[in-house]
Amino acid sequence: MAIPTQKISICWLRRDLRLFDQAALYHALKSENPVLCLFIFDRNILDKLVDKADRRLHFIHQTLLGIKSDLLKKGSDLLVLYDEPQAA
Repeated sequence: MAIPTQKISICWLRRDLRLFDQAALYHALKSENPVLCLFIFDRNILDKLVDKADRRLHFIHQTLLGIKSDLLKKGSDLLVLYDEPQAA
């Protein structure tokens, strides 16, 4: 039995962690496809950090919580992964 597929547009948030005036999101939303917003905590970088309580990580995490909250209010969501981006 074939699994039905649906085309989607992916908005991969990397360095520009905002929804307002976000070029990648703008272009994804212009498509006719549903949009998946995605952020990947890169294991290639994070696994090498000596200080696992790094303030930069805390800032990124707090920012992502805000983005997720904003997207949920609009009926969407943010997928957050911890992986090697090439694998995800």
